[in-house]
Amino acid sequence: MDSEIKSNLAWSAGQLSADPAWVHTLTDGELAELNNALVRAMASGRPLEQLRARDFPLHELAITLQSLAAELEEGRGVVRIDGLPVERYRESELRCLFWGLGQYLGSCVSQSDAGELIMNIKDAGGDPDDLEVRGVHSRGALQYHTDLCDVVGMLSVHTAAEGGESLLLNSLAVHDEIRRTRPDLLEVLYRPFCYAKPKWDAPGERLLEMRPIFAVHEGRFVSTYLRDFIDWAQEDERAPRLQPIQTEALDYLDTLCNDARFSHSFMLEPGQILFFNSFVTYHSRRGFRNHADPERHRNLLRLWLSMTNSRALPESYRSSYGEVAAGALRGGIHPGSGSGQRITLPWMQEAPV
Repeated sequence: MDSEIKSNLAWSAGQLSADPAWVHTLTDGELAELNNALVRAMASGRPLEQLRARDFPLHELAITLQSLAAELEEGRGVVRIDGLPVERYRESELRCLFWGLGQYLGSCVSQSDAGELIMNIKDAGGDPDDLEVRGVHSRGALQYHTDLCDVVGMLSVHTAAEGGESLLLNSLAVHDEIRRTRPDLLEVLYRPFCYAKPKWDAPGERLLEMRPIFAVHEGRFVSTYLRDFIDWAQEDERAPRLQPIQTEALDYLDTLCNDARFSHSFMLEPGQILFFNSFVTYHSRRGFRNHADPERHRNLLRLWLSMTNSRALPESYRSSYGEVAAGALRGGIHPGSGSGQRITLPWMQEAPV
């Protein structure tokens, strides 16, 4: 089951809070490089999505980003970059800066059926309790979950008037706690669960897929988790029914995710940039109240990155990520086709639609 896991640094909330090594503060030289690269990229007149690293030349900071990419895959799985003076830039410039940084880490993949390669995480006025409303476009609290990519990047532009703290945990640390306290449930979480793809991933279709919460593949730990999607699958009569032991395992996992020992709560302040590996971390957010002025509404820019130094994934991940080989271009939600590859499982073939 988990005996062959190669080293990934498991951390608790307290350990991450006390460890400054995962945070890089931009130097004066790196800030100067960023400004020069921004001027060059903006002057090119090319659409943002066509800009590559060569169009955004960095030197000292490029070396730093290479080191951070290694930390994301081989180390803690989370890094933060501090010191970007966001107040000096228009949002179009911040988008260009963030995009340029992303090009040194990986390839940006689409985050929606509209093909958004860089997304604003901002309340669009939707009802937080409406299952048809994507959580990133509401002001409600989110459950711990993972996104459909190797690495998530977030740049804070504005914080809310109240609330909106980010939450992060190391999924290997939670895994190890379950192994220590409830090994019977750990075995369950290594078995496949049925997920329903949401409307924003598979427009016009009702798609189900099977994959475990925890896996070990080629010696590397892999974990993805979206409890809402598992619960939604139970509304589809084609889905196998959750057994009581499965529900107990998911409930225990949720309890540990919200345990202060593992759940690191923090405010991502304007100018701070967070990157985290989706296969070794879960993330979440507390609900918030916005400022009266729409120009000051909580706003983060987000990238979904496919990394060239990524780990291989189990075959069961193909239906979500498309490719599973180490370093492959994978993940994202693609216009017209959604995420991954369409895979029909044998038990679905004769099931009612």
